[in-house]
Amino acid sequence: MLEMPDFEVMFQAGTRLRWKDGSQSTIDVRTVGELLLPSGRLIAQDPDVAEHEEPFSAPLPPGKYVVSLSISHWETSPNPGLPSPLRLVNAARIEIGDMPPVSWEMALRGNEDLTDLDEDGFFGFGVDSGCGAFFDVGALPYLKQMQPDDDSPLVKALDRLDEAGGLVVPTGDERLNIIVFQCGMGDGAYPTWIGRSENGDMVCLISDLELFTSCEVMPL
Repeated sequence: MLEMPDFEVMFQAGTRLRWKDGSQSTIDVRTVGELLLPSGRLIAQDPDVAEHEEPFSAPLPPGKYVVSLSISHWETSPNPGLPSPLRLVNAARIEIGDMPPVSWEMALRGNEDLTDLDEDGFFGFGVDSGCGAFFDVGALPYLKQMQPDDDSPLVKALDRLDEAGGLVVPTGDERLNIIVFQCGMGDGAYPTWIGRSENGDMVCLISDLELFTSCEVMPL
């Protein structure tokens, strides 16, 4: 199974990173807003594709949860084809409880079984538009309704993601919303991890967008 990154470092603002191309960046941590989960059945997926993912098998306690992003920030882009300053999202986190996580597990769906994975394998959500989203299963009809409408809050939010990193999208139902976020590595597939407290309660859920496979943490 895929080795989990160091999320404590990933969400520590001011951490400096050195990349394989020799460039250096600094981590910013940004709060996007509150995710509304009235059923606790969470879906993570590309918000711009017709196919939908199943909700994770482990439900969250129904409620409202702050979503924050770990962002790598370059004052000058190391790639001439990308804007400066450059900001790429490392991971998206749903903050569920106040206790620190002491154990982690890969979030699974449906019939997914960890014993089916090879050494570096993982289960994750697919991305074809360079972005991901968190939402309650009850928001799925609203997502589908907004997708083909160029004037919808969803499409307008996706157009701004490279600049904003992540945004809250209203659905028209005050009980439900959608949080969209940029995926730092672009298209691909991304695992999600559940952090649990010492007594086994779910305290956070983090989708790793796999930028950390291309860098190292610099000493303080």
